[in-house]
Amino acid sequence: MKTLKTYKLLIWEFELKKTPKNLNFSDKLNFDISKGKMMEESLFYKRVKKLGEDLGKSFNQIEKELGYSRNALSNYKTKTMPSAVRLLELAEYFDVSPRYLLGMDEMCENSREKNSFTEFLFENLDKNQKLEICKLSQIWMMHELKES
Repeated sequence: MKTLKTYKLLIWEFELKKTPKNLNFSDKLNFDISKGKMMEESLFYKRVKKLGEDLGKSFNQIEKELGYSRNALSNYKTKTMPSAVRLLELAEYFDVSPRYLLGMDEMCENSREKNSFTEFLFENLDKNQKLEICKLSQIWMMHELKES
């Protein structure tokens, strides 16, 4: 009896055989069969790749330093987007803004030159969230003053 996993593997092998013969294996994985052409690398992936090359680091080195699983960065090659946490981690690692990594800004500005990480987060809160943070800050300050 064939399992679902076996059927998925058979379908994948069949689709892989439809790709042009002159492509190597990794290129076959990035070939869009429905369109008959290579899938284009995402802008996010291109920017992460370039920033890594500028630092003289491979994806494997970056993944190890950030504690990511192997090939985690390669998964962003074809239009997959990172989680918000991973986006912020990578922006901080490369010292660029998250907007640059996402392609929303053309200039590769150092995020620390423009704003601190805390300022970046605060700017993206709505008015009620900002008021709540101010209240919590006041409570914390009063508590600190009583203790000292």
